[in-house]
Amino acid sequence: MTDVASHESAETVLLRMEAKIGLVGARFLLAAGRAYDVHAPANDFRDGEKQACYANSLHLALAHPELVYVEGRALSHGVVPMEHAWNVDASGLIVDSTWDTRDGGYFGVAFKADWVLARVEAQGHYSVLAEVFPEYLLHEDPAVFLAAPTPEQVSQVRDLFSTVLKEIGRPVRGATKSPRMRP
Repeated sequence: MTDVASHESAETVLLRMEAKIGLVGARFLLAAGRAYDVHAPANDFRDGEKQACYANSLHLALAHPELVYVEGRALSHGVVPMEHAWNVDASGLIVDSTWDTRDGGYFGVAFKADWVLARVEAQGHYSVLAEVFPEYLLHEDPAVFLAAPTPEQVSQVRDLFSTVLKEIGRPVRGATKSPRMRP
């Protein structure tokens, strides 16, 4: 039996379970992300390459500044949420050039497209969050990479990053070391 409300989506329930066992990616998605409207109307951007959601979504966000790039988990034609990327418009409706958005659910983090592009160029591959949570992200200021974050989101993500860095024994950005005492 689970302690999450029965009205939560499959994506949210799975994320909460993963966060409970300490998975950083799930903890990040819950701190910085949100659920998106799954009843989005069909859109005019259906020509994306299949199985290239990260590239499709980033290129769409760069070509259409009114769209925001989002990465997270989505459920489409199945029962297990998958890592996925999509876009949202100004009203928060899903624009997915890779999947059919008339069913399933979406939970993700909105990123600044230009920041994601810089990461793609530096790393040589698309996606910020796919597969393994990237340690480099723990050293970034969320105000720099989140698209239109609320002050609460920035604070929650900063707190999470500080906690995770302490858990893995890495220096926390902005923390000061106590001066050494001379004998």
